[in-house]
Amino acid sequence: MPVTSDSRLEYLLKRYVDGICTQEEKEELLSIIQHAQQDEQLKGLMDQVWSRLSSAYRLNEEQSTRILSAIFNPFMAEETIRSGKKSIYFMRWSAVAAVLAVLILAGGIMWFKNDIRVKKIPGVLTQTQHDIAPGGNKAVLTLANGKKIILDSLENGALPTKYANNITKVNNGLLVFNRQSSIANPASAGNRPSEYNTLSTPRGGQYRVILPDGSKVWLNAASSLTFPTAFTGKSREVKVTGEAYFEITPDKDMPFKVDVNQVEVKVLGTHFDVMAYSDEPAIKTTLLEGAVEVSKGNEEVVLKPGQQASFSAGSDKINVNVAEVEEVMAWKDGLFFFHNTNIQSVLHEIARWYNVKVVYKGETNAYLNGMISRNTELSQVLHMLEVTSNVHLKIDGRNVIVSQADK
Repeated sequence: MPVTSDSRLEYLLKRYVDGICTQEEKEELLSIIQHAQQDEQLKGLMDQVWSRLSSAYRLNEEQSTRILSAIFNPFMAEETIRSGKKSIYFMRWSAVAAVLAVLILAGGIMWFKNDIRVKKIPGVLTQTQHDIAPGGNKAVLTLANGKKIILDSLENGALPTKYANNITKVNNGLLVFNRQSSIANPASAGNRPSEYNTLSTPRGGQYRVILPDGSKVWLNAASSLTFPTAFTGKSREVKVTGEAYFEITPDKDMPFKVDVNQVEVKVLGTHFDVMAYSDEPAIKTTLLEGAVEVSKGNEEVVLKPGQQASFSAGSDKINVNVAEVEEVMAWKDGLFFFHNTNIQSVLHEIARWYNVKVVYKGETNAYLNGMISRNTELSQVLHMLEVTSNVHLKIDGRNVIVSQADK
């Protein structure tokens, strides 16, 4: 791609910070970073732009230089960043989010929280033998006949079963069901009972599938999708546990329905996310495009794009709120993204992705803002959490020990 001027990068960053960046401009911004020839070029360009932008957020030269250095070198040994005599550093979350969004592709990792104490940034880990790798594309397909196929150890191509002409592993992390004769005519289906496949991801796994009707589904860690071998009757019905993102092929004559823990989500053609982990306090449905109807018992609501429906276990009341779409969709885009999220929810998500158990030693209470790639070793993620909170995190085998940090 052609060399991009610092003025263009500054323009794009400002628009991102102000929340008026178009999708095309966001893609251009990410592309600029992705195509940077080397880190030094990126650092130089970002340094020039940041020096101008920092004045808009009332940062003096020393603060701006040191915080930018921390962003580019998140594991260097660094003294506490000070503002006068107080070890407190204030920064608008939107500004941090803008920088982090473009640094992710360049391998930059940094966390901030509004109005927090910025502690000493830890050095590189020496106990690498205790590190834990991130999750990846792992799943098990259970066919209607009960046969289980471990997909992550299977070569690409048609599956070696009697269903081989209908199911293909296209690449690592994507399973495709043949659309030919996949949606049967209700009259021809007769009273033949439906047969179901189940795609399951373990803790530390994720997978994608294209269903027989062409609809696309992304499964998060510790999740499952149960669906018929062919869609018949008056509706297309699937069942979900855990979390899944859907892009539904429109069919007004055969609406799509998702059953998730006694909640029904009914759609015609839309993009939405369903989260129903048993260790989370609420089941949530978030709409990105189109329209969905969410119902439980006698309660039902119709969502508009950008809205989220949620309800707690044991209650039929459905609450509708404006969704934090970037936070909801971060997992699908390969990121952890937290916006004023309590540390328990943060560690739930991390535990599912790294397949670890979280053990609390005493009470902890912290709310985090930040973004980091999910393709990061656990030790690095935990260090970033420590930087932005008052907790101490330690890896012990497959456990993460959480305790209050020393003041």
